[in-house]
Amino acid sequence: MAFRQPSTMPPRPQDTQVPPHQFTNTGYGATRPHPMQRKNLPLILINLATLLLSIPILVVGIWLAARHHADCLRFLQWPLIVIGIVMMVVSLIGLVGALRRRAFLLWVYICLLTLLILLLLAFTIFAFVVTRGSKGHRVWGANFKEYELNDYSHWMRHKMNHHHTWNKIKKCLMKDQVCNNMNNKYPSQSIMWHSKLSYIESGCCKPPTACCYTYVNATNWVNPTTAGANMDCGRWSNDPWQLCYNCDSCKAGVIRQVNKDWRKAAKVALAMLVALGVLYVLAWLSFLQALAHKTLYSTAHSVNARPHASSLT
Repeated sequence: MAFRQPSTMPPRPQDTQVPPHQFTNTGYGATRPHPMQRKNLPLILINLATLLLSIPILVVGIWLAARHHADCLRFLQWPLIVIGIVMMVVSLIGLVGALRRRAFLLWVYICLLTLLILLLLAFTIFAFVVTRGSKGHRVWGANFKEYELNDYSHWMRHKMNHHHTWNKIKKCLMKDQVCNNMNNKYPSQSIMWHSKLSYIESGCCKPPTACCYTYVNATNWVNPTTAGANMDCGRWSNDPWQLCYNCDSCKAGVIRQVNKDWRKAAKVALAMLVALGVLYVLAWLSFLQALAHKTLYSTAHSVNARPHASSLT
């Protein structure tokens, strides 16, 4: 009598018991975000906000470069452009650290953000200090103001009195022909006296009113027999390539224009500094919370990585 051997057929798929920890996402259906990523969401949003904050600072730096010839006044736009680029790089480092849950990158982000805030604070204070000074002096019977070099900060005066710097600015003023249209704009002294001259027009395109020059046209004046006490009286020239470009009043007019634009930039920097300070505090709180919940990788591997399926069977 033959005995039937036991069946060696493999068990049916539905009979196979798979431990719950071995279930993996095979691509069927929507995947849910990992709980660790959800806990790091505040850090991700904070870094995105920091990245967005760098854009206004870059825009202001580019605006200054466009408003003032880049080769003439490089010291104006480069601080803001550099700060904006550094802020963008720092925020990208933090964003990568938050997305990849790398504690080291987030430490680097926090340290660099601290230095960035100090740098922005220093620039803001410096900009407000060096742009202090007079808004000009009213001319009796005229609608414009005149400007004196001694009314402005020592740093600005030193910049403008530097031979190399002023020669570059003067060449830019000549190249831009800022005074060439004066005769068409102000065909008579009465019209000129009742017009609101720009800072450059008032300081560089005409002699100071204290010199008592006689008007011929807007850029041509008759020298009086006795020159005034103002040093600029002897520096005026009817040569369209000279005019009052060597005058202190011209330097003062340029400083007044620079001060006005830098004040606007400093106000934007101050607003960004306040917003960045708030984000800095939130970044610290979120980072410390992530460390407490052990949701970050301390090295290339997670300190709280889940064990492999083979180690659980």
